[in-house]
Amino acid sequence: MERPGRVACVFTVDAFCSHRNFHVAKTFARGFPTVFFVSLLALYITSAWDIWWYGGSLGQRAMVQAYPLWAFGLGAFWVWAMVQTWRKWLFVPLAGICIYLNLWWSHQAHRGGFFVSEQMTRAYMLKGLGRFDKERDWLKLLDTREEFKGEERRNVREVLVQNFDADTSSTVTQENPISGTKSLIINKEKVFSPEFDLPIISGEKGWIRAACTFRSEPKEWETWKMTQFIVRFRLGDKIVKERMIRLQRHVDGNEPKLIFFDTRLPAQSFDRATVFFWNPGSDNKVLVDDLKVEVFE
Repeated sequence: MERPGRVACVFTVDAFCSHRNFHVAKTFARGFPTVFFVSLLALYITSAWDIWWYGGSLGQRAMVQAYPLWAFGLGAFWVWAMVQTWRKWLFVPLAGICIYLNLWWSHQAHRGGFFVSEQMTRAYMLKGLGRFDKERDWLKLLDTREEFKGEERRNVREVLVQNFDADTSSTVTQENPISGTKSLIINKEKVFSPEFDLPIISGEKGWIRAACTFRSEPKEWETWKMTQFIVRFRLGDKIVKERMIRLQRHVDGNEPKLIFFDTRLPAQSFDRATVFFWNPGSDNKVLVDDLKVEVFE
């Protein structure tokens, strides 16, 4: 036999939620202006800090002190949702999805490895949202928001092939090259590589794929110092479009790695397209070889 207190409690909640003439708006009318105003104020104050990532935390930890106030709104919504059957059918699946995403996100932050502190982007988030498998290639989307999603590339043509063996400039080295006799070197003395011009005509439609083999000696672990692989479109001195990826994201140590990324050709006019490499502050050197750029549809 159930305890009388429990029966009374269940009966009271059921009657409270199923009463058709109950209007939540009237019940919470007195408290609504205060809750609404203070909630907006809390949102504004919390959002006013320019360090929006809060030092790499997960979620908006600065909102925690406002939870008791927001509980009134959550309670009002819960009562409203439970009054009619169609609302229950709409709310319960939505609540289930939110609970799943909350558990998934907590897992990714602590064990799954999908969460990248202070660097999450919309493209990267949407790529793996709700999934427990992950691919290292997705890390490109932490730097570029463009990704070719087609099943097959068509009308592929090479616009640049460079293995640096015939290069006689000081930008290459013969010391332990990746392949052949020479490799391009990027280090703290040679911060920028030459800009390699691409014979692409403004107005073309399609994509550009830039690829290279690189080796980091040793790997640079600080994200903001990683070597950038850059594709740039200019019109005069103005940069029309620029996309890049950070190379060291894609290796675990000093192993050679073939890496590529895709960029959509800009709709704006341009008179020069180039590809190059930049070291934004690392003391470690990077060797680059077999640079290749293709245009495709």
